[in-house]
Amino acid sequence: MVMKAKNHYEGFENEHKFHNILRQAIAECPTLKAKTIKMVIKNICPDFLVGLFESRPCVRKLKYIGIPGENESNISSTGSFFELGKVYESIDFTGATYTIKGYGEDNRIGCEHFERVD
Repeated sequence: MVMKAKNHYEGFENEHKFHNILRQAIAECPTLKAKTIKMVIKNICPDFLVGLFESRPCVRKLKYIGIPGENESNISSTGSFFELGKVYESIDFTGATYTIKGYGEDNRIGCEHFERVD
């Protein structure tokens, strides 16, 4: 069965916009912090920040692709729970991190470790 990759930000469009704004700002000024960008946005468009990066229910199938920039032989910081290529199910998403079924309710992992699949 071939799985088609999907966008992590579907339903989390403001988080995607924020990441793009932050990435662009840091390219111009590498010492800039996310909290500074949030302060600027708060003064211009405070409604944009309402609920930004808050955990919301989000059930998705996610294929574990490992830690970006590391090869398969490296031990990940997630211990032995995740296996490369295995598909997991999310419980919620913040626009940056997921809670994964079976991984522990208090444990979160970044979306960059996964490819979203159908």
